[in-house]
Amino acid sequence: MYFCYISRMHNYCKKRRKLSVLITSIIIVLIVFISSVIRYDQEKDELLKFQDGRLQQMFTSSVQVKTAENKSSRYQSNLRSIKNSISNISPNRVDLTGANLSHIFISVKTTSQNHQRRLQLLLNTWIMYAKTQTYIFTDNFDNSLDESFPGHLINTNCSNDHNRRSLICKMGYEFDHFILSGHRWWCHVDDDTYVNVVELVKLLGTYKHTEDWYLGRPSLDHPIEVIDHLHRGQKLAFWFATGGAGFCISRALALKMVPYAGGGRLQRAGDQIRLPDDCTLGYIINSVLHRELTVIDRFHSHLEPLGRISPPDIRSQITFSYNRRKNRINIVNVPGFSEDIDPTRFWSIHCHLYPLSNECLSHPDR
Repeated sequence: MYFCYISRMHNYCKKRRKLSVLITSIIIVLIVFISSVIRYDQEKDELLKFQDGRLQQMFTSSVQVKTAENKSSRYQSNLRSIKNSISNISPNRVDLTGANLSHIFISVKTTSQNHQRRLQLLLNTWIMYAKTQTYIFTDNFDNSLDESFPGHLINTNCSNDHNRRSLICKMGYEFDHFILSGHRWWCHVDDDTYVNVVELVKLLGTYKHTEDWYLGRPSLDHPIEVIDHLHRGQKLAFWFATGGAGFCISRALALKMVPYAGGGRLQRAGDQIRLPDDCTLGYIINSVLHRELTVIDRFHSHLEPLGRISPPDIRSQITFSYNRRKNRINIVNVPGFSEDIDPTRFWSIHCHLYPLSNECLSHPDR
């Protein structure tokens, strides 16, 4: 009897030892796996920072060469404008976790004739919630705007017309300032766009800036096809995110774009396809670098029927636009102020999102 008991205990202990060894082995494997993942991410981040430094050196040297070749007063004014704006941008510490508002560089493209007509509306609404992260790119200096938005008004000295070269000129400045800023994300919008800042931050928090991301919404349901003017008889087909709805580009992807878009090279790419700025960026990303556009249907431009956005869905959308030209009214269907008071519906959207904000509670027409 005693022998049987000892034998059973021995078998039991033997099984316990085997189980203990198995559990220990699993724990060791998990620790090794997690350590390797963390080490891979750290190495990837270090590589990104190394590439960032190398490309910034390359970009800076290209600007210096360009400065030596261009002694005109207009170019010197452009360079001073860049240096002044860069001095007001602080590079953020890079890590791999999520995103918050301080990680985002938001550029708004406008023109001097829209400073009062369009831009002031944005300054009074959504820009108030992203003032430190937002930079205005225009074509003429505005003393009153510079005083109310110091250090964030960038005078590009580009032409104030709406042809493709003028648009690309401004977009090139936006791209260069983002590269030099050190931020994780670049988000571009036009001066007729309202940005739901909260949802924008949430969206970018679901993607890694150390990976190649091109987020936006195309205005076409098929790739655009154009003639390649550098290679006679050939055509190019690519997707692009329409600038009117806004788009965002991760830092990792932007660094890969520097040889094709940085330091004034964006204009050369635009001349190859002879299309505007948003198309040119799409060409570089989709056709040259072979990176895909990730479609975010919560970006909206005036090229779609905005009235289809129902009031319950407004809070979850990221950008909005409007169009009231030549008796063609295309606006968001949102309750609030009358159309006489709020023809763009931006104030109504803003107070729908922030009903208890000071600017909404104190609005004279509330």
